[in-house]
Amino acid sequence: MFPFYVLAFLNAFGTGINMVALILLSIDKFHITSFFLGLLGAIGPFLYTIVALIIGKLCDKISQKKLILISCSLNAIISILIIRTNSLIQIFLLSSLYSIAMGIFWTPLISWISHKSEPKKLIKRVGKYNL
Repeated sequence: MFPFYVLAFLNAFGTGINMVALILLSIDKFHITSFFLGLLGAIGPFLYTIVALIIGKLCDKISQKKLILISCSLNAIISILIIRTNSLIQIFLLSSLYSIAMGIFWTPLISWISHKSEPKKLIKRVGKYNL
């Protein structure tokens, strides 16, 4: 189960760095207003929730491992593209895509943990995962 926790930690760590970088880049390079900064922060959770609900239903039909790899690949590409943004629209698009990728990542990971765990250990493992 250790690889699951490492994967979750690295993804959460990368997300934190990317979101802070995205905000700082938006302020410094594009002089984003507080309204658009709030909008940027609101779009992500909205898209994440919708995608997580859809992916949750697909987790039994599509391999969790494939979904996690797709998400990690998208995150890597988006992280590189964030540096090369030239407009505020690109910032919003990349932020939205990043949130979609996160919705694709977390749901299959918890599903994978639950499929790999014995019923007696499931609560403990899910608790560690959410920590």
